[in-house]
Amino acid sequence: MRALAAAGAAGAARIQRYVRILAVVMGALMGTAVAVAAAKERLPGGDVLAGSGVGTVLAPAGALTAGTLVTTWLMRLISSRGLGDGLAVLFFVQLAAVFPDLLWRVRQEEGPGAFAATTAAVLASGLFVIVAVIVLDRAERRVPIQYARRMIGVRRFGGAATYVPLRLDHAGLVPAFTMLALLHLPGLAARLWPGGGRPDGLWTSPDQGSVWFMVVLFVSVAVLSVLSSAGAVDPARVADRLKREGAFVPGIRPGRPTADYLGYVRVRVTAGTPFVLGLVAVLPSAALALAGDQPFVTGTCVLLLAGAGLRTAGRIADQWEQHI
Repeated sequence: MRALAAAGAAGAARIQRYVRILAVVMGALMGTAVAVAAAKERLPGGDVLAGSGVGTVLAPAGALTAGTLVTTWLMRLISSRGLGDGLAVLFFVQLAAVFPDLLWRVRQEEGPGAFAATTAAVLASGLFVIVAVIVLDRAERRVPIQYARRMIGVRRFGGAATYVPLRLDHAGLVPAFTMLALLHLPGLAARLWPGGGRPDGLWTSPDQGSVWFMVVLFVSVAVLSVLSSAGAVDPARVADRLKREGAFVPGIRPGRPTADYLGYVRVRVTAGTPFVLGLVAVLPSAALALAGDQPFVTGTCVLLLAGAGLRTAGRIADQWEQHI
């Protein structure tokens, strides 16, 4: 994947092709699983499909797979037209359309007190998520770089000073969204289990207000963010490029010492990022749990609404600045 990413437009097109194929495969698997669960009356609502024959299952499975294709095409179209990440835009539009109704249902069924507490929890946790994501995305450690001076004839070249930016975070909320999706997959698998219900040893219905759910989510997001940060910047490759270009870090020898120094700085700079991202992932669920358990608004909704809305608004603002 790294070689394809460095191959330019041809490599990027090939990566996109792999992504589309994987999306179709996953859509077919998930669509089949949902159709089978519906045929076996293991989805909320009980009797969803009238029968469990092959044709009855294949029709909704094919429709869900086709929906995956359409959604993938729509995401690519949105991204190519400069509106930002297509996935973030679709998430934001979907949640923004239903979220006010979810809050109003809290008022109708739980009362004004629960509505006020839920609204305060949503606003406080959403604001924290937005601020934390902006800080992690914008902040960086600038390692100073100096280019060696060279004499060509009677003219002197080089000697300019610049820097290598080491960002605090490279993944954003992707680790949180990934783990939230993975933590809910056992629930779908349980509905396909012989007998349905809650098989022994399988976490089938994660409660987002549960302490165990928050602990697992916090640890998994922190670990995934560490792995993402480790693969985002290759100190050895950066040091080799600087050596070829005649650049060096003041006080550090070129080559392997520069790579070790950049790796040391990167570890120091990103040491607190996994903790912050883990806190961002669990804070909406924790805030809503303190406000009172209710089934309508979840931490996942708040996290997706704040994160996807921030990315979409940022992209629109960038396009507006370029336009004016």
